[in-house]
Amino acid sequence: MKRIFAILTIVLMCTAMMVAETVKVGNFYYELSGTNAKVVMDASYSTLTQAFIPSTIPYGTHEYTVTEIANEAFSSCEELLAVSIPSTVTYVGNKAFANCIWLDSVAWHPVRMYNTSYAYNTCPFYNDKKIRKFTFSSTVQRIPAYLCYGLENIAEIDFPAGLQFIAYSAFQGCTKLASINLPEGFTEMGNEAFAQCALAELTVPSTATKIGEKAFSSIASLKTVYWNPTTGNTYGGYDVCPFYNSTGITKFVFGSNVTKIPAYLCYNLSGITEITIPSSVQSIGLGAFYQCSGLTKVVLNEGLTRTDGSSFKSCSNLQSVTIPNSLKEIENYTFQYCSKLTSINLFEGITRIGEAAFESCAFTELTVPKTATSVGDNAFKSIASLKTVYWNPTTGRTYGSTVQSPFYNSTGVTKFVLGNDVKHIPAYLCYDMSGLTEITIPSSVQSIGLGAFYQCSGLTKVVLNEGLTRTDGSSFKSCSNLQSVTIPNSLKEIENYTFQYCSKLTSINLFEGITRIGEAAFESCAFTELTVPKTATSVGDNAFKSIASLKTVYWNPTTGRTYGSTVQSPFYNSTGVTKFVLGNDVKHIPAYLCYDMSGLTEITIPASVQSIGLGAF
Repeated sequence: MKRIFAILTIVLMCTAMMVAETVKVGNFYYELSGTNAKVVMDASYSTLTQAFIPSTIPYGTHEYTVTEIANEAFSSCEELLAVSIPSTVTYVGNKAFANCIWLDSVAWHPVRMYNTSYAYNTCPFYNDKKIRKFTFSSTVQRIPAYLCYGLENIAEIDFPAGLQFIAYSAFQGCTKLASINLPEGFTEMGNEAFAQCALAELTVPSTATKIGEKAFSSIASLKTVYWNPTTGNTYGGYDVCPFYNSTGITKFVFGSNVTKIPAYLCYNLSGITEITIPSSVQSIGLGAFYQCSGLTKVVLNEGLTRTDGSSFKSCSNLQSVTIPNSLKEIENYTFQYCSKLTSINLFEGITRIGEAAFESCAFTELTVPKTATSVGDNAFKSIASLKTVYWNPTTGRTYGSTVQSPFYNSTGVTKFVLGNDVKHIPAYLCYDMSGLTEITIPSSVQSIGLGAFYQCSGLTKVVLNEGLTRTDGSSFKSCSNLQSVTIPNSLKEIENYTFQYCSKLTSINLFEGITRIGEAAFESCAFTELTVPKTATSVGDNAFKSIASLKTVYWNPTTGRTYGSTVQSPFYNSTGVTKFVLGNDVKHIPAYLCYDMSGLTEITIPASVQSIGLGAF
C-alpha cells in the first residue's frame, strides 16, 4: 500500500511540473513553460498606459525568456499609449493589441517572425488607427503579414539595414505612409505589401529577388521609381503587376545592373513619357510596358537580346524607338497598336519579326532586311499610312491564308520593291494591296507562293523575269485591272488559278516550252486570241473558262489530257470562239475540248490527228 501511495505521489508531482504555471512579474502575467514565458491576458491591463515587455523575467531561482504574446493579450486596453516588443519574441498572437484606440507608438524588435495565420482583421494591431510612429530596431530581419495593415496615420517608416523580408499586406492601407527606405540586402516582398500607401518616390534595391504581386498597387501619389533588381520575378498577368493602378508614375529609372525587366512591370503607367533601357539589360519580359499610353520615346541600348512579346503593345503615343544591333528577334505583338510610331529601323541582322509585331503602326515606308528569315502573320497588318515597302528576305516563311498575310489590311501600299537577292515570294505576301499598279519580279526569284498578289486590284503591269521556275497557284488571282504580263522562258508550269479573274488581261504569250497550264489558270480573262503551245502536255480543267472576248484559238498540244465532263472543258463557257485551229502535230483531240462553241462554223482536222475524244465538239 505504501508503495502504491509513493508512486501516485511521484506521478502527481510530475504532472504538476508539466502543467504551465501562470505568474505575475512586474506589470504583466506570464505563462511559464520550460525556460520560456508567454505574456497572457489579464483584466488589470485595462489601465496600462505603457506596455514595455521585457526580453527576460526572473522568477524564483530561474530566468525565463519572453518568446510569445498571447492572442488578444492587450486587446481593448483603451489607456495604452506605447508598446515595445523585445527581440526574443517569436510569436505575437492574433489581435494581441487590437482596439487600443489611443495607442500612439510601437517599438518592434522581433528578429524573425514567421506568423502566416494573420488576416487583416486578426492582425496584432487591428483597428489601432491612432498609431503614428512604428519603429523597427536594427535586429529586425523579417516583418510578418498584415503587421501594420490599415494603420492610416503612420507617415514614415525607417527600415533597419538588416531587413530581408516583408510579408504580404504588411503595410497595406497605410494611407499616409509617404516615405520608406528598402536597404541593400533586402531580398523579398510579399503581395500588396505597400498597396494603397502614399509614397511619392521609391527605390527598389538591387538585391531584391522577388517583389510580390500588386506590391505597390493603387498608390496615386507615386511619381518616381528607381528599379534596381538585377532580374526580379515574373508576373502572371497585367492585373497582378507590382505597380497596378499606380498610374501617376512619371519617371521610371532602371539601374545600371538590371539584366532583366520583368513581365508587366510597368503595365499601364500612362504618365511615363520616356524610357531608357540600359546596356546591362539582356531581356524584356512579356508586356513590360504594355499600354504605357504616354510614352513617346524608347531607347533600347546595345546588349538587349530578347523581348518576350507585347513589350510596348498599345503605347499609343510612342513616336521614336531605337533598336540595337544586339536584338535579333522582335517578338509577337511587341509594338502592336503603337499608332503614332512613324518609322522603325529594321537593320540587317534581324532574323525574326513576330506575329502582329507592328500591327496598326504609322509607318509610311518600310524596309524588311534580307536576314529576316521569319516574318510573322500580320506583322505589318492594318498600317493605313504605309505606302512603300522594300522587301529583301531571301526566302521567308509560308502564310496559311489571306488573313495571315504580314501586310493584311495594309491596302494603301503603292510601291512594293523586291530585293535582288529574293529567291521566294511567300504565299499571300501582297494580298489585297489594291494601291499597287506595277510589280517587277527580279531574276533572283525562283518561286512565287500561293496567292502572293491575290486581289491586287490596282495592279496593271507584271514583269516576271528569267529565273522564275514556279508559281504556287492563285499568284495573281483577281487582279482585276491587270493588263500586261511578261512570262519568262524559265517558267514551265502555270499553276492553278494563277491569273483567274484578271478580267482586263487581254493577251498572254504562252511560249513553246510551257508544259502545264493549271486548272482555271486564265478563267475570265479578256483575251481575243490565244495560242496553246505544242509542249503543253497538260491543260487543266477550265483553264480558259468564261473568256467572253475569246474569238480565235490555235491549239498545238500533240495529245493533251482527258476531261471527265463537259463542265471540265478547258474552254467551258467561252462560247464566243469563232475560229479554232488545230496544229499540224496534233495527234489526239481531247474529250469535250470544244464543247458548246456555238460560234464555230468550220473545223479542219489535220492529217496528224489519230483520234478524237468523247464529245470533243
